[in-house]
Amino acid sequence: MSKPTNTEMKKQINAIHSLAKQLGLSNLANHPFEMFPPQMTNEDYLIRCLKDEIVYREQRAKDRRVKQAQIPTLKDFKSFDTSFQQGITDWQLILFPLKQ
Repeated sequence: MSKPTNTEMKKQINAIHSLAKQLGLSNLANHPFEMFPPQMTNEDYLIRCLKDEIVYREQRAKDRRVKQAQIPTLKDFKSFDTSFQQGITDWQLILFPLKQ
């Protein structure tokens, strides 16, 4: 099997983008497509593409929830002022995320 020309590769990439869009794989459909390295199997590349899609969808869902909640800024426990709030200690803030 011969190596595809640039024109053939562009057609293949356009076909992949079109099919991904039809399947609702928005990450694959809207981002630049890169050919996989020769040492990577087709199955491994497909797994990588699907994992990337999952990460992309999870991040979009998180962003939508934050936007819907209308939270002005995201904060973490590192910036919490324990001297202001006497009822909680630094130690409790460290342990809280571990309990969840």
